[in-house]
Amino acid sequence: MHGPDERASFGLLGEIQQRGPVADVSEMPDRRVEPVSACLTLDEVRELLDADVCAGTDLSLRIERVGAADLMSDVLAFGRPGMLLLTGLNTSHTVRTAAVADLAGIVLVRGKQPSDEMVALARQHSVPLLTTRLTMFEAAGRLYVALKAR
Repeated sequence: MHGPDERASFGLLGEIQQRGPVADVSEMPDRRVEPVSACLTLDEVRELLDADVCAGTDLSLRIERVGAADLMSDVLAFGRPGMLLLTGLNTSHTVRTAAVADLAGIVLVRGKQPSDEMVALARQHSVPLLTTRLTMFEAAGRLYVALKAR
């Protein structure tokens, strides 16, 4: 186990490497990836992920970026306007974060179902909300492959 002032990372082969005391975020490498120059429509995303639409009617919306996170602080820090968010966090806070960050929509993974409050809030803020039984890894992989193929 690592102490509260230590952090770990995965090396190239997946083994955990000790990184020492946590200093500040500026020492961490920038892991943002520039968007692929292609896009998918929300309807194509729905088909690729075998997803159900819980809120949102404009499935022609173009998706150029996809991000995956369960921490909304990460979404606020690293998300970009127009990004589709893959997440397992099915709370109204997710919709509020998507609205503030001007995200293109939300896909709940691992079969998570939104509450009535979450659906109502998504409709109120015009944030498309979908749900899929796929894991976050599988959903992200399918979307990555589809975007790279274009």
